[in-house]
Formats: sequence, structure tokens, C-alpha cells
Amino acid sequence: MMAVVLALDAGGPIGGEVSDATDGRPGLTLPTDPAVPVASAAPGAAHVMWTRKLADIVPGTNHWLSQIVTDGDTWLVRVIVDGAGPVGGGSFIVPLDARTGDSLVETPDAALPEDAYCAESLVGGMLACGWSDAVRFIDPRTGEADATAPARVPGLEIYGVEVVEGRVVAVGLSGFAPEVVALDVDGTVAWRSMVELEGCSPARPEYSASVVLAGGDLRVGLAGYQFVLDSSDGSVLVRACGQAAYAPSGAMAVAGVEDVEPLPPPTYVGADGTVHPIVHVGQAVQVVAMSGADDEYVAVLTDEHRLRLVHLLTGIELWEREWQYGRVQAWDDERIYLSGRHGLSALSPTTGEMVWTWSGEPGMAVRTALLVEDSGLVAATSSGVSGLAPATGEELWTVRDPELAGWYWLPPAQARTPGAVRVALLLVGVDRDKVSRLDLLPHQS
Repeated sequence: MMAVVLALDAGGPIGGEVSDATDGRPGLTLPTDPAVPVASAAPGAAHVMWTRKLADIVPGTNHWLSQIVTDGDTWLVRVIVDGAGPVGGGSFIVPLDARTGDSLVETPDAALPEDAYCAESLVGGMLACGWSDAVRFIDPRTGEADATAPARVPGLEIYGVEVVEGRVVAVGLSGFAPEVVALDVDGTVAWRSMVELEGCSPARPEYSASVVLAGGDLRVGLAGYQFVLDSSDGSVLVRACGQAAYAPSGAMAVAGVEDVEPLPPPTYVGADGTVHPIVHVGQAVQVVAMSGADDEYVAVLTDEHRLRLVHLLTGIELWEREWQYGRVQAWDDERIYLSGRHGLSALSPTTGEMVWTWSGEPGMAVRTALLVEDSGLVAATSSGVSGLAPATGEELWTVRDPELAGWYWLPPAQARTPGAVRVALLLVGVDRDKVSRLDLLPHQS
């Protein structure tokens, strides 16, 4: 019924515990590397390649991992620190060797302030980062800011930067209205688009900006605003308040955050002229679009501890059940996987009935989970990291380390690697003061 889709945070600065499923953002491409030696293990097992404490590679105090971007065999780690004297506060961009975790620079340069926002991929060989009203470029080989003048966007307070079709797209607020600006690599403004809509909440825009390109549609989220632009000229195709999720067809589900928000329109026309339906699913704390071979659905988790599955094209509710203290994490053709008060569970998408529940050891909490093709279901818990058989919930392997996995970092595209010998995952420590590489071997059912 449903296609295999990875459901988790896909990168960008961390602003809180990441457990919600999202549409994902491009840029974090972790290499499969058969040349890296791995300890002997049964199929489906995992091996921690390396762990690095940020204090060992970055000066300052109170190290806090904010972002990871990759460029081939180099992983760029952005670390926010406190400090005194010559170090001061701010953030460092540190290039790491993906195979060893070693820093590629002796003394990283604190080139960025704490409130900088960087893209998830490079443009022209440089990392684009925005703060205040300007976009600057960072050399990934050294972590230092380029000496050329920044590209300024007067009047815009930037809260997000992404690379789209060779351009830098900056998202922020002009006053209380969201604005999106597309910049060519030379800093020339290609277009600016102000998106005004009464009733949306502009609260807490920091770490909430998202930009996803789908065909010619640019799907943008900022605080309580959701909107779609034509990527060629920035013209507004649709605007809405609350949360949004998009199916592959372009159908849009909108969930409200507050009961005073205006309702979205029933449809919108994409950049290619296709008319897409919009379904408003009421107030929710999480909304996740799912697709299958013949149909599309949306899972809605409410703050009343209810989970609903809605047919996306008609808005008809298929089933509803109680669900407490968790999030939709992933799904496949046969099951929806959710964290909850009892651990990690699988539900039937047809009926909403429980298929299995995995609780691990007593007192254990599931933080995030993901599906990796050929490697099964991987869960980060308060006890470590475990691999499960998706069909049964059987624990196939476990890496016991309560400090290892607080958050995952992996994009949806990385889950779809048919025939890959190995898949590399990045694990961010519970206190965000360390980063580890975990390699998975293919699971054989």
C-alpha cells in the first residue's frame, strides 16, 4: 500500500530533540565505502567506525553540535562554543575526514556567529551561510570565511539558507512577513518574494526554516508560515498557516497549530500547471504525508494523544486510535512505525491495529527510528542503537552506549541505496558534544 519512505529530520541546525518526521531536505549525502575495514559481523549488524568529542577538535567551552554537511569524503561539522579571551563565543566550521573522523585543519577559525544558518550542500565549491541581512561563503577545506564581500539583502533578517538549482535561496523575515530571496553565485539578486498572510504565527523562526525543491515548486516553511513558490521567478503559488506535508504527487496536507488560523484554499496550481488538492486535517502536533502505489495518505498526531490516518485526496478519515508520547518515525508498504510510551511499535496502515511493539530493556526510551533499505529498521534509544526486523520487531543487533545516539542525521535519499555494501549513519551524542559514524551491514531477512 505504501512505498518505503524515510521519516526523520534531515539536517540543518538543531533547535530541539529531533523526533518528528519531515519531508526532508537535500544535501547530507553519506558515502557507502566498501574500502573501510569493518569488524567481522553477521549480516544486518552495525559497527561504530569512530567517535569524536568536539572538545578535542574545537577550542572553547560548552561545545554544541549544530549542523553537519558533507562533501564527498569530507564532513563539515559546525560547532557552537562559549569561550573567553582570543576564542570568544561563536561557531566553528571544522572539516573532518569521513573515514577516520580526524580534523583536517590544525586550528579551526571561528568564522561564524552563533546565529548563522548554513545550507545543506555546497555551491561553487563553497558553503553558503547567512546571518543578519547577508549571505557569506565558507571554504570547506579550511572552515574560513571567504574574503570577498558578502551578498547583502537589505531589510531581510535571515533564518535559513539553501542551495537550489545552483542558486542560494535565503529565507527570513522582513518585519513580521516572511520573504524569500534567490541569489546567483555572484551575489546578484535573481528574485525576491514577500509572502504576506494574516493569522500565521511568526514566533520562533530560528531553526525552523525549510526549503525543498520538487519539480519547479519551491516548498518553504518558516515559523507558522507554509507556502509554495515558482522556483523560476519566486511567484507565490499557495500560502497557508500551520504545518504542511506534501505527497509525491504534490497533494498538500495542512495542519493548524492554533485555532485562530485561516483555512487554506482547497487546491493550488503548481509551477507546471498541475492542479493539486489541499486537505486541512485540523490541529496537530505532527503531520506526515505517505504514498503508495495507488494512493496517498496523511498521518495526523494530535495534542489530545490521538493518531488519525486520512485519505489525502478526499480528506476522509480511515481510522483513529489513541497514541501517547511519541511520533511517526517511518513507514513501508505494510506498516507504520511509531515511537511511543512503550517503545517502538508497528501499526497496520489498513486498520490501525498493532502489529508488534519492541520495548528493549526496562526503562528504555526510543528517540528516533529510520528505515534503511537492505539494513532494516534502526532505532536510537536511551540505551544505544538497535537494529530491528521490520516485519516482526525482532532485535537483530544492538550497540549498547547510553551516550551514543541522541539524534540521527540522514536524508531520505540515503535510505534508497539498493545493493549498497554499507550505509554510513551519523549519530549526534545525547549532549550534542560528540559525533559518531556508525556503519551498517545489509540485513538479510
